[in-house]
Amino acid sequence: MSKQYKFFFYYSIFSIIFILSLLISFNYYFSKKVFLDLKIKDHILKIRNNKLISPANIGDLYFDRYFKIGLAQYSTSECYLVGSSQHTVINYEYLRSGKKINDCKNLDNLSLQTATLEDYAILSYFLIKKEQKPKKIIFALESPIFLFNFDPSSRWKVLDTIFYEFIKIAKIEYIYFRDYNFNTYLDFNLLKNNLYFIFEKNLLINSFDKKDNFKLTENLAYYDSYGVLNNRKEEKRENVYDMVGFTDNYEYDKATFFFEKMLVYLNSLDIEIELLLLPYRPDVYDNSTWASDIKKFDKQIQYLKKKYNLKILGTLYPEQADCVTDDFIDKSHPKINCILKSLNIDY
Repeated sequence: MSKQYKFFFYYSIFSIIFILSLLISFNYYFSKKVFLDLKIKDHILKIRNNKLISPANIGDLYFDRYFKIGLAQYSTSECYLVGSSQHTVINYEYLRSGKKINDCKNLDNLSLQTATLEDYAILSYFLIKKEQKPKKIIFALESPIFLFNFDPSSRWKVLDTIFYEFIKIAKIEYIYFRDYNFNTYLDFNLLKNNLYFIFEKNLLINSFDKKDNFKLTENLAYYDSYGVLNNRKEEKRENVYDMVGFTDNYEYDKATFFFEKMLVYLNSLDIEIELLLLPYRPDVYDNSTWASDIKKFDKQIQYLKKKYNLKILGTLYPEQADCVTDDFIDKSHPKINCILKSLNIDY
């Protein structure tokens, strides 16, 4: 090999290592510092005290996480609902009307778009770390929650250090990606998401205002000061990510073990735990793969219910709630009328 080719070879290797090192360092620093350094306490208190709202731009990868994590840290509500996009529209009145939470004075909805098991642990960490611990946490569940990292955008990774910290304080056996700490930051998609947040965070922080200052129409969905999504569009549509996670059983047993240990730990802190389920569109159960996943999920729910005497609100099956195809936006998102009927069921 000539000197010229040797130089080119070593220069290329060095450049690749340098670029990858920068990528890992930036993603690590962002996950460790930038997101958590945001001064959000005053902002959250201002939102709550002035009953401010924000247009819900679902395209903003970090918007709901920024807002809901702030609520988890600084809200003074007694009870919290932790769920995914299925559950973002559920408010205190929906649950109270069915006399399902008559022991709660108020409730915040911490549900996130494409929430993962990691997100549930991260939100739980912030809830238990604040001075006024929650009286009750309602975990709204769907089948993919018993998987690790099924979000295509991996949004939970911006707070992966909090996830690992929750594992530590909950004394859960370290079963999760034993060699993943390095690889989690070697991710160009994560870099893109982090850069997006850096440039857009001021827009997100300043997006809340008084309701009267927005020209509210039927086309404007917005989050209220309790984290509830209002004015959600309910026309039928199909979403490419609608049933994401239903065909991936990666480490299912480890994920269910983790969730069970998380419940035990939260119970040890005198926090009451309840579960909430919503049905899927009737044709979902005609698909053998999806139906098998739901059956497997249902079996795990029944196991948890029996072992820990858990109260479960709602149902997985549309016929039990008298919900038909027209009562769904897509395969996994029931309309509000179906949600209300489901919440009147004790599973």
